[in-house]
Amino acid sequence: MKKTALALGFFDGMHLGHRAILDVALDSDLTPSVFTFGGGEMPKFKKYNGRYLIYPYDKKMALLSEYGFEEIYAPNFSDVSDLTPVEFFEGVIYDKMHAGLVVCGENFTFGKNGAGNAELLSRLCSERGIDVRIIPMLISDGEEISSSRIKRLLLNGDVSAAAALGTVAAYGGEVVHGARLGHTLGYPTINMLFGEHRLIPKYGVYAARVSIGGAEYNGISNIGVKPTIVGERAPLIETHLFDFTRETYGEYAEVTLLGFLRGERRFENVGELTLQMAQDIDRAVEYIDKIIQ
Repeated sequence: MKKTALALGFFDGMHLGHRAILDVALDSDLTPSVFTFGGGEMPKFKKYNGRYLIYPYDKKMALLSEYGFEEIYAPNFSDVSDLTPVEFFEGVIYDKMHAGLVVCGENFTFGKNGAGNAELLSRLCSERGIDVRIIPMLISDGEEISSSRIKRLLLNGDVSAAAALGTVAAYGGEVVHGARLGHTLGYPTINMLFGEHRLIPKYGVYAARVSIGGAEYNGISNIGVKPTIVGERAPLIETHLFDFTRETYGEYAEVTLLGFLRGERRFENVGELTLQMAQDIDRAVEYIDKIIQ
């Protein structure tokens, strides 16, 4: 029976701290594997703005696979939440995943109510002859790199700082019908809803990069509830693609936010909004040109 190098964690955001853990498992001669949580009921972590996931389940799983992991065990939280630390270790780490090496962060907890910690995990692994690597928290600019820090950056609109820490602010989904106001104003947009439990970044306007139909385009995204337009209240990510005109309803698109340009605001009339949109596009083009240079 082949042994695995098992990385343990929630890995929401796949930031540099997560990758430090994952890299150790990948660098082992054992089969690289991951334990994380799946797409059903989620752990009751502290919520932000009513939503709390940086990446949805399918995005996280795709990134883990792309990163090089051959085996990923991602049960629903409720499937393992009542296991004691010893039951979790024996049932998941030892019996199911056949771990020969276990890797986790120094703040990792496991078992019912998070009763187990890295110290207990090390002892249990030692008793079973399993190697353990406990990875210290990474520090950047005097602060730990953590999902909480990434979430705070996104809520402040600082998507470029989040990207520097390894988490790209990317939002994928089906293009849905909107009010078509952008077409009327001469700036057609693609509209996408935020998935359930997704953390929504700061409302406002961002320079963006969009992947759709097998090609990539530069653009400008507005995130928010469009306060100038009466009746529009559901949070949307609304993106105008440069040099792009075709209809895209029902297609899958992924929007990556590159930089924050301004906060969301209400305009007195559509004329003011149109003028501001032209100015925003000029700023977005300038921002993207600086990134490319």
